[in-house]
Amino acid sequence: VRGPPGSGKSSYVREHAGPNDVVICLDTIIMTLTKLPEHHSTPWALPKALEIRNAKLRKLASDTQHDRAWFIISAPNPRDIAVWKARLGGEIVVLATPLSECVRRIKADPARAGLTDRMIEVATSWWARNPHLRAQQYHTEMCG
Repeated sequence: VRGPPGSGKSSYVREHAGPNDVVICLDTIIMTLTKLPEHHSTPWALPKALEIRNAKLRKLASDTQHDRAWFIISAPNPRDIAVWKARLGGEIVVLATPLSECVRRIKADPARAGLTDRMIEVATSWWARNPHLRAQQYHTEMCG
């Protein structure tokens, strides 16, 4: 599931994931590592969190315990999507929530306090790289 900050990626997965599904989310891994609130981090956490996330993604190749896997990622660069498609297969759900709504959600979320300017900048940049999605609320890209 990909989309800009404030698009509702985590909410979408919470609504659609089953009880026997695995969810891989960098924000959740960082929270577990740092014990800080969601969206807050420390400089040392990102490399370690990426290492853990990538190990979880590699484990999917042999996972027989879970029904489905959900991978939450912003993925602002459309070229990166081809890499994820090739590596993971499955289906990519793009949450193409309009920038104005992303900004409203970012500003309204107490967990993002102190980070709103940076997150709005990231959401704006995401949309600058994905203008072809503007007319769609949800976009699904099937993978091979």
